[in-house]
Amino acid sequence: MRTLLPFFLLAGSLHAADWPQFRGPTADGVTPDSHLPLTWSEKENLVWRTELPGPGSSSPIISGDKVFLTSYSGYGIDVKDPGDMAKLKRHAICLDKKTGKILWNHEITTDLPNKPYTGTYITTHGYASSSPVTDGNAVFFFMANAGVYAYTVNGKAIWNVSVGEMAHDWGRRFVAHSLRRIAHCECRARKQSTARSRSQERQDSVERHRLSRFLEHAHRREGGWTR
Repeated sequence: MRTLLPFFLLAGSLHAADWPQFRGPTADGVTPDSHLPLTWSEKENLVWRTELPGPGSSSPIISGDKVFLTSYSGYGIDVKDPGDMAKLKRHAICLDKKTGKILWNHEITTDLPNKPYTGTYITTHGYASSSPVTDGNAVFFFMANAGVYAYTVNGKAIWNVSVGEMAHDWGRRFVAHSLRRIAHCECRARKQSTARSRSQERQDSVERHRLSRFLEHAHRREGGWTR
């Protein structure tokens, strides 16, 4: 099964404003850009098309000259023969906005069980429906019970953190303030400094635990976050 990402001309050029999260910079699907094309087809307003590692239902985001999105592979491609769940991989992907070339692709796996590939929702949306979010310097991917992963926009791993072991049908993106809290806590915890006190280390540990519990409880209570 081939999965292709078509990239359409959205503002008459490749210099449209950034789209850093699901539904855009103000999270309402509104853009300040004007003169947007109203029609698309195989031949009209199509800039490039790129084959991806697998399917995904997340929304691509844009920062500068890069496009970020998620997909999955290894399991759950064919409803009649979904395969071995242990082979499921989620992909954090970055593409060149001008050419569609894949610049980096991080494969993410977990030993924790996922929802089986049955039922209407999971067979429609799959295992990569979480939209990434970026602040222009780093890009963050929520990969269900595999955790949250942060990379620089150039693909260098920054950190990853578990936010619970629960498997859920819905893939979602984290709201930006939750990602900032995770990033702040993880960066402090991983920063190497001989000047750090034991109380600072305990505070970081408590904060990481509190955040993980908060997000896991919210996930269970609300069924996930908006994409």
